Amino acid sequence: MMRINFFEYLKLLVKYRNILIRNLFIIVVISIILSLIWPKKYKATSSFIPSFDVSTPFSELRTTETFDLALLLEGPQEVTSDVYAVVMKSRTVMESVIKQTGIMDVFKNKSMEDAIETLEENSSIDVGDDKIVTLTVYMPDPVLSANVANTWISSLDLFNQTAIRRQGQDEVVFIKDRLQQLDTALDAASDTLASFDSRYRIFADSEETAAEIDIYAELVQELMRKQIELMKWHAASADMPIRKSLQLEIEGLRKKLMEMEYDSTAGIISKVPLSKLPWLKIEHMKFAREKDILASLRDYLLIEYKIAELKANISTSTITVIDEAVPPERREWPARVKIVVFSALMAVFFNMILVLAIENAKVRWK
Repeated sequence: MMRINFFEYLKLLVKYRNILIRNLFIIVVISIILSLIWPKKYKATSSFIPSFDVSTPFSELRTTETFDLALLLEGPQEVTSDVYAVVMKSRTVMESVIKQTGIMDVFKNKSMEDAIETLEENSSIDVGDDKIVTLTVYMPDPVLSANVANTWISSLDLFNQTAIRRQGQDEVVFIKDRLQQLDTALDAASDTLASFDSRYRIFADSEETAAEIDIYAELVQELMRKQIELMKWHAASADMPIRKSLQLEIEGLRKKLMEMEYDSTAGIISKVPLSKLPWLKIEHMKFAREKDILASLRDYLLIEYKIAELKANISTSTITVIDEAVPPERREWPARVKIVVFSALMAVFFNMILVLAIENAKVRWK
């Protein structure tokens, strides 16, 4: 292989200057033509965060110990930005965006699947470390790019509100049925207690026994609440973490109640298992606590019912828009100056290699 120094290489460049200038001119002209005929793309960007004062079906998946009331009054404890980003890519939301903005006609797509693929190729959704969701859209028209970005976010908000209303409507029906059952059970418990007291005229229990029964009743109330909470998730997968957690809590409460009834070492205040108390006391406390438990549970369900009604009629936005998309003043692609400069640099580089290749070929053929 021929070896030459820098000055000899400069002489070669001067020698082949006509070829080099011609090649450079051709490549630059081609790059200019391509930059003129390539489809234009305009970039529009919008960003948002999930609202902190709205309970959504997704925020309920965050924790197994936060009830709807706390969610409604205090807001989610963790941001659900990642879930929102996934929902934005769902077929339901993307179809809504395509139909509202006419993307199928713009890109001449023949089917909804093609339109969805086109929208995916010309957009990106990113979730930052600060949990801000950023949507970027590339379209052949500046107004269209901003319209698609803003419509996409509004479609997400509408989807969330619809999901919340649907969940609220289901919960209203479920809780209303449970309240009717509780009213019937509470009336029966009140009648039973009144009849028992009238017949046996039971005297007041000792403070320790009463305190033990109060604790027992609170555990029963908590057990029933957990059971109702589990029933609300009856349609969910058995492997869902919230269902598994609730089942474990229910098993633990049942075990503790059994220990208080039959194990003398498990008493919280008194050391006498509840099953060993005199029969009349047990029966009286059983009827009284059953009535109190049902009344307390009814109060709890009334709150849940009001929350479900709020969900069923929600009209509050589920997202907070930080930056609304506006039509860009400059196109994102093609960047003509960058394309021409890059092409010229590449032309110079390959021309230098071409000169060396020509000289090496001459040396070999001599």
